Formats: sequence, structure tokens, C-alpha cells
Amino acid sequence: MKSTIRQPISGLSLARIATHARNADTRKTSPFRKNRGGMEGIVREIKFRYTVVRGNGHVFHRDFDITAMNAGAVAHWAYVNHIGLDDKIHFRQYTGLKDRNGTEIYDGDIVSEGQGSLVGVVEYDTQRARFQYRTTTSTIGLYGFCGKIIGNIYESPDLAGGA
Repeated sequence: MKSTIRQPISGLSLARIATHARNADTRKTSPFRKNRGGMEGIVREIKFRYTVVRGNGHVFHRDFDITAMNAGAVAHWAYVNHIGLDDKIHFRQYTGLKDRNGTEIYDGDIVSEGQGSLVGVVEYDTQRARFQYRTTTSTIGLYGFCGKIIGNIYESPDLAGGA
């Protein structure tokens, strides 16, 4: 029997992540096996929310996972809803987390923690490679968040309170 040496994963390609996302519904275990760069057990649903802001102020959105996006569902949705050049389209990523009510948290959501005293906007920090929420005075990592979503910056920007 021929033996092979497995090298640890130094980086993940988009193709590998997309392949994993396409198979996430049918596979219950991670494709990252033991002893492969410490990646075992890391599985996150990859989804995006397309938020459309029309010229008349009407805002609507729809969520898509990678499988639906690869199948052309976004183009079909845009065609059916007559999304045109005059519409502003915002592409928002799912953080992989839910608030205390079980609602999925996307970047651009306005969140509140405590008795509403700490309000911030969810964003992705590229320097720290993490999702966080930005308040008027600080930024706080989103992992371990136990608050709730109170809106988003496209439908109710006044809730952000300058954050």
C-alpha cells in the first residue's frame, strides 16, 4: 500500500469553500478532516442578502445561499423584480450568527445589546478578519453577541444613532 503525506492547509480557495457550500445540505460533517491545519469542525453557512433601494425609497431584500447563486437564482430574481440601473443594490454577507431571537445577522444590520444602551452597526473588519459592531465610541467583536437586531442601515438608518 502506498503511503501519502498530508500537508496542512495554509489557505482555503474560493472553489473549495463554494464546493463545501454546495454540499452543505447533504453532508453533516466538515470536509476538513483531523490533523489538517486545525480546521476540523469549521462549517459555516455561506449566504448573502441582496438589499435593493429604489429611487422612490422602497427597500426590499432576498437571501441567497451559494447553491442558489451558482444556479442563477439572483439573475432570475433581479429580472422578475425589474431591478434596473436606477436601483441601488447592496450585497450583504451573513455573519454565521443569530441574535437572541434566532434572526440571522448580516453586515449592515443595526444591533442592540443590553437594555438598548449599546447600539451599533454590524460590519466586517478586514484588519482583524472578523465581524464586529461599531458604536459611536468603540468597536466590539460580534462573536459572543447576545443582543438583538433592531433594523438595518438601509431601511432605518436613524436607529444607528451616528454609529
